[in-house]
Amino acid sequence: MAEDAFAAVGEAVRQAQDLARAGRAAEACTLLAEKLALYPENPYLTVTLARLYLKTHRLAEAAALLDEVLTAHPAYGPALMAQAEAKELTGELEEAERLFALAWQMRPTPYLLRRRVNLLLKLGRPEAARELCRAELEKDKGNATLYALLGRAEEMAGNLEDAAAAYQEAVRLDPQNAFNRRRYLELKARLAGADALAETGRLLKAVHGRAAAEVHAWRAQELKRHQRFAEAAAEYEAAHALAPENNFYAEQLGFILHRLARYDEALPLLKAAAERRPEDQVVRSTLVKAFAAAGRAAEGAAFFTELVERYPHCRAIWGAVRRLEKAAGGENKK
Repeated sequence: MAEDAFAAVGEAVRQAQDLARAGRAAEACTLLAEKLALYPENPYLTVTLARLYLKTHRLAEAAALLDEVLTAHPAYGPALMAQAEAKELTGELEEAERLFALAWQMRPTPYLLRRRVNLLLKLGRPEAARELCRAELEKDKGNATLYALLGRAEEMAGNLEDAAAAYQEAVRLDPQNAFNRRRYLELKARLAGADALAETGRLLKAVHGRAAAEVHAWRAQELKRHQRFAEAAAEYEAAHALAPENNFYAEQLGFILHRLARYDEALPLLKAAAERRPEDQVVRSTLVKAFAAAGRAAEGAAFFTELVERYPHCRAIWGAVRRLEKAAGGENKK
């Protein structure tokens, strides 16, 4: 009999999860509520329904179910965790932190650690978050996620050098993690821009593909900030070569090539950007200037005329046509 009940509950939970994934959360709640009427003492089923209630913003119903479970099973970890999530949603952050800590004592997991650290930071207690991360790192020194969490805590505490060091270790352990790389480089740039550029040179040896493209693009932005435009163009070229599907890299390369007066190289990139976003005034204006500066105003007028036919709603394109036709007239007189 117990086995039949176990199987019935398991099947109901699977069906409810499928319904929820399909966007039919209300039906999933009804299914589990009906099953709970048959098995009211099942804590797993009760917590699963409570979690669905949380996802559908039925917070009071979720809290009531979780109170029932915790009254009968005060050390039931899943209920503690769900109740902590409910308290956080209702703004009871101190109580949420207490419940997350209890759930952590029952069964420490990476998910609970992240939730605890994030909640401590939300409560304005970065020192407590930092100590929690450091205590866990004593047990697991090769955990990149822990170093990233420590970096967040150190940064919120105002310890930028320690934050950069923590993120650096996270990147060393997991160089493909885009968020950690970006945060580390931003901190390095704030602390010492030139040193950050040197650091990215070392980082490029540890990453590949899209990750390497992102590092090249970051270097390009830093070089632009230091007015080193030719070097920035080389970095954007590298990023574009590694990730040709990334339109942002292509457009930024087009802009900087225009700035360097390398118009013939800039034009294909800027034309592609204008075809994607004809309403973008910055792209359109830069492209008009590039056509005119390259002595190809007539070609530019023809390009924008074709664009008008494809996007008749975008009246601003006519301004580009008129400007280039005027420039083409000047070219013909020469």
